[in-house]
Amino acid sequence: MTLTGAPFSATWNMTTDTAGSVTTTKTVVARSGDGSVYRAIYKDGNLDLIEIDDVPHAKLIEIRPQMKQYTETAAPRGKWVTRTTEQQHAILEHWNIVYSRQATNQEKDATPLGVKVIDGMTIYGHHFVRTRDNVRTMEGDTWQSDLGFNYSERYEVLSEKKIMTSTLTEMKRGEPDASLFIVPSGYSLIQR
Repeated sequence: MTLTGAPFSATWNMTTDTAGSVTTTKTVVARSGDGSVYRAIYKDGNLDLIEIDDVPHAKLIEIRPQMKQYTETAAPRGKWVTRTTEQQHAILEHWNIVYSRQATNQEKDATPLGVKVIDGMTIYGHHFVRTRDNVRTMEGDTWQSDLGFNYSERYEVLSEKKIMTSTLTEMKRGEPDASLFIVPSGYSLIQR
């Protein structure tokens, strides 16, 4: 999600049903124009974790609000890989073509569901199937946005009788509040 030049704030709701036991998670995400990403995860209504992909400083910051602690580590491979929306759009377009070209007599692991334009963004859908030892283990549908995130997804892990659904519920384009990308005062840095 470290795309540059496409700032936004959004909320996703996720429901996980495991053999009749249902949990819900809310994720609030903000991305600044430089590609930095703020991600707050709420479990059972409580803020559980904040992650910040700090692009200019090449750091991953994890904040534990309940303990008032945080950690800092180097970004994967020493820097965050950023893309533009045009590059992301081209990648999704490429994969949509690849999925479409799979021979009809070969076992497909992904099938395109089409392309839609919603709220000014292009989203690409595909249905995927995962197998292990010729047994279907997982399948689902994913809709990916050219803004660099999953717009919505639904998948089922067959052996666990688990169904997960994630849906974008609100989105606002524009630069988010810069304070989201700074560790709040009063938090202790924990060394790893």
